[in-house]
Amino acid sequence: SMPVFLADRLGWAQALGAVAVELGAEPQVTRRLDGGRREVLLLRSPAVISVEGSVADLRRAPLSALLSARSASITVVPCPSLDAGQAHHAVAVRPYRPRARALAAPVGDHPLDRLRALTDSGVASTRGETIAVPPREAAQRIIAALRSWGYLADT
Repeated sequence: SMPVFLADRLGWAQALGAVAVELGAEPQVTRRLDGGRREVLLLRSPAVISVEGSVADLRRAPLSALLSARSASITVVPCPSLDAGQAHHAVAVRPYRPRARALAAPVGDHPLDRLRALTDSGVASTRGETIAVPPREAAQRIIAALRSWGYLADT
C-alpha cells in the first residue's frame, strides 16, 4: 500500500504491480492480470511504479561489497519528463475485471463447516449434468444454476 499512498501524497501518476518496466520518452509498464492477461501502460512522468515481488530475486551481498558500498558514488539518471501541464496524468486503461459474485453467508456451527461451504470442498459437483430438455426449460435451468452459483441475484 506504500506506493499508493506515496503517489497520492505527491499527486503523481501510479502503476502498481509491474512485471516489466521500459524507460524512454514515455515509460512503458507491463502488468500481469488474471487469466494470463497482460496490461501495458504508457505513463507520463513523474510517476510512482511498484514492481511485483516475484519479479526480483532477492540476494544477500557479500561483506566486501557491503564495505565498499559505503564510499561508492551513485549516478542518478533522470527520467524524461513532459511539460508541467501533462505531468500528473496517466493514460487511462481499463483493466479486465470479472463480475462479482453474490454469495450467501456460510452456514454451520463449526468454523470448518463454514470454510467447507465457502470453498465447495467435500461436496460432490453437480455442474457436470447432461440433460435433454426443451429450450424454455433449458433457459430456466441455466438461470437457476447461475443464481445458485451466485452470479445472479434473487430478484
